[in-house]
Amino acid sequence: MSKKKKKKNRIAKDKSNENTKVTLHKRSEFESKSNDKSNSRGEPLYKPKSIGEAIVVYTCIAILTVFPLILIIVCVGLAIYTAITDVDRTAPAGKRQSNVELYGETIYLKKVDDDSYRIVSEKDDYDREFVWKEKAHSYCDRHSYNYIWYDKDSKEWMYWIYTISDDYSIYGWMKYDENGWTIETKDGWKKLPEKHNRERLWYIVEM
Repeated sequence: MSKKKKKKNRIAKDKSNENTKVTLHKRSEFESKSNDKSNSRGEPLYKPKSIGEAIVVYTCIAILTVFPLILIIVCVGLAIYTAITDVDRTAPAGKRQSNVELYGETIYLKKVDDDSYRIVSEKDDYDREFVWKEKAHSYCDRHSYNYIWYDKDSKEWMYWIYTISDDYSIYGWMKYDENGWTIETKDGWKKLPEKHNRERLWYIVEM
């Protein structure tokens, strides 16, 4: 074979190799772009190889996304519950002394009419139950978050009614007499404003 022919064959072979490299390079770029488009559509970078592996992967993803949300909801709920139940109601209505020696640890109330209750014993039929809470210095109805306390000096019952009293910050204790309801404010005892819903109000009568 002549030198010219060998040189010609070598040149043709080199061109063929270059064309192959260009083709492979373009194919690599195409696959890379295809993967980018696939990922941009939200498909996972890692695809499970079996059903079992897929279950494990997606279960882990669900736990990592849902569990923190559940934890946040639980924490918020506990914070709200604590704020409602553990408020230290040592309001300026007075340094409330314990009523336990007068009425015991629990007070049982029987409904007289729509607005009033009377104190009965545990053995009697009763409608409401109030338990003495040392931290709150008053009796608490855990179902309605109402508090009551008997002022031995003025010989009056004091009432802390949820949704009304809590509008008055550390104040808000109320009392009832023949003139109606009055409420403790930062400016002293005032007649209960008409804006408050009185359907939740009630008082204890001595019988």
